[in-house]
Amino acid sequence: MIVNGDQLTNERTDVSIILVNYNTRTLTIQCLHSIFEQTKDISIEVLVVDNHSKDGTQQEIRQSFPKVILIENEVNLGFGRANNLGIQRAKGKYLFFLNTDTLLLNNAVKMFFDFMEESFLFPLGGIGGVLLDEKKNMTHSSDQFPNKWEPIKSQFIGYFTKKYVSVQIKRELSQYSKDKSYVEVDYVTGADLFVSKSLIEAFGGFDPNFFMYFEETDLQYRMHAQGYKNAIINGPEIIHYQGSSDSKPRFSPAKRAMNDRSMFYYFKKRAGVFGYYLFRVGYFLVKLPLLLDKRVPFSERLRYQLFLLNHTHENTF
Repeated sequence: MIVNGDQLTNERTDVSIILVNYNTRTLTIQCLHSIFEQTKDISIEVLVVDNHSKDGTQQEIRQSFPKVILIENEVNLGFGRANNLGIQRAKGKYLFFLNTDTLLLNNAVKMFFDFMEESFLFPLGGIGGVLLDEKKNMTHSSDQFPNKWEPIKSQFIGYFTKKYVSVQIKRELSQYSKDKSYVEVDYVTGADLFVSKSLIEAFGGFDPNFFMYFEETDLQYRMHAQGYKNAIINGPEIIHYQGSSDSKPRFSPAKRAMNDRSMFYYFKKRAGVFGYYLFRVGYFLVKLPLLLDKRVPFSERLRYQLFLLNHTHENTF
C-alpha cells in the first residue's frame, strides 16, 4: 500500500471526505472538482482509496490534486475494506463516505456538518441527503433494513409485472418533503454517508467480510440496534450516477452473484440457522427461471444457478 499527500498537521479538520476508486477516472476527477468548488467555510481533507485501478486515476490525482491523500492498494480490496483504510488515515471529526460517481451541486458538506453539530433529542448515527439523478429528479437515497423474504417476493412478482419495484421507489421518495428538515430512515445508502468518526470507530468500521454491497446497511443496522437513528436531511444537492463504476453489463450474472453473496452474508449474521437455509432454498427456487434469460450465455446462467447452490458467502462465482 502506498500513501501520497499525507501530511502531519495540528490544524483542526472538521470533515474527512473518503472516496473509494476503482477504474472510474473521469467520474472521480469530476467528483473531486465538485468537492473543492462547492465546499466552503469548513475545514476538510479528502482521501481517495484506490483499489489498484489501471486507468491512470492515480497519476491524474497526483498531478491535479496534490493535497488529496491518495492511498494506493496493491489489489482490489472491495468497498468496505478500502473505506476502513480511509478511516484509519482520516483526521476529521466527521467522515463523509462519498461515491466517486457523485457530483456535489452545493455546499453539501457544510450542511451535513452543521446538522450534526446541532442538538437532537436522539443520538444520530449516519445521515445523508436526497440524491438526484442526471435530470435532477429525486432518486434512491435510503431504504428499510432488509427482510429475508422480501427478495423472494420481489423476484416472484417481478416475473409478472415491473410495477412492484416502481411502487417501492415511489414509497421511498414520498417520505421526503421540503417542509421537513430531516426524515428518519432505517439506513442511508453508501453513496453519501456522513457519520461521526468516533462513532464509526466504536462500531469497528465496516465489516470487512462484505466485498461490495450491504456493508453500509450492516453498519447502520448495528448502530440502530444500539439506539442510534439514521436520517435523510434537506438541503444537500448531490447527483448520483448510479452503477457507473460497474464495468459488467446490466444483466451480468457476475454482478448478481456479487450482490447475492453480500446479501447471504447479511442475512446469515441476523437470521437463525433454520430461517437462513430456508431462505436460501426459497431464493434458489425463485431464481430458477433465470435459466431462460437469453440476454446472457447459457453457460453463465448455469454457473449462476450453481453459485446459488453453494452454502458459503465467499467469492466462488
